Amino acid sequence: MIRSPANKQDITYGSAPDLSEVKEDDSPDNINNIFRSNKRRRCECSGSEESTLDSFIKSLTIWKKDTDTMLSNIQESMNVIKKQNDELLTSNSEIEKSIEFLSIKYDEIHNQLMCFQTKTKENEERFLRMEEKTEELERNSRSSTLEIRNIPIPKNPSQADLVQIVTPIFKTICVEVTHSDIFDIRHFSSKSENKTVLVTLNSVILKNSIIRSYREYNKTNPTNRLNTSVIGSEVPHQQIFIAENLTPRARRLFHRAREFAKQENYKYCWTAHGKILLRKQDNDRFIVLSSESQFNELQSKN
Repeated sequence: MIRSPANKQDITYGSAPDLSEVKEDDSPDNINNIFRSNKRRRCECSGSEESTLDSFIKSLTIWKKDTDTMLSNIQESMNVIKKQNDELLTSNSEIEKSIEFLSIKYDEIHNQLMCFQTKTKENEERFLRMEEKTEELERNSRSSTLEIRNIPIPKNPSQADLVQIVTPIFKTICVEVTHSDIFDIRHFSSKSENKTVLVTLNSVILKNSIIRSYREYNKTNPTNRLNTSVIGSEVPHQQIFIAENLTPRARRLFHRAREFAKQENYKYCWTAHGKILLRKQDNDRFIVLSSESQFNELQSKN
């Protein structure tokens, strides 16, 4: 039996039909059906592949779009960071300029301050020298003046009355003082009846002699020190004190020195020629005080 060739329209290129299904006794119609069935299966497989490819392309497109968006955001962030970095660099440059300017100003102020401190120290030293000079001049102006304290005197006494009051005091301590020896005499005004009389003499030697005699008198008469009984029996009985007329600065220092001598067991504290002196024991050298800062030095030595 001779078979007719297959129709060219029914042959599909690229995929061979499954000839195992063809039998020797198959008719032409049966063979055509087998070819059609194979062609249908091939077309069904091709559609599935196309669908998968479209899905992949779609996913790839979405991924590319997301990636582009992400890259765009990263680029924008990088631009922002770059801008901020540029701003920071500019700011740092301005800060460096400011620091440099402040450093220059600091050096200028430091130099001015050092100059000011130098001038201040010079002024302090100059002031101390002037203060010492003023103290010396004031001390010299009082070098011949005595203070006679705790004297009862009448209200508004004249200089003659004051001379009459102090004359017997000088006689008691065995010092001859005439009217011509007294340059000036006055008293401090106070509400108390016991006042201080200032006697300015014509001689510093005479003043020193009076103070020395006064101290010797009290030393010789420890139970009957110089008192107002030498002026008259009608006045209250009380002790009389004779001392140098100190400057305000020396007076404060003398008061502080007496307290210090009592605390530190110094045996002697006295004044001479307007200066304050200390001596711890009889055979020790005396110490001349010029300022209160010396007390700290003496305490550290003790």
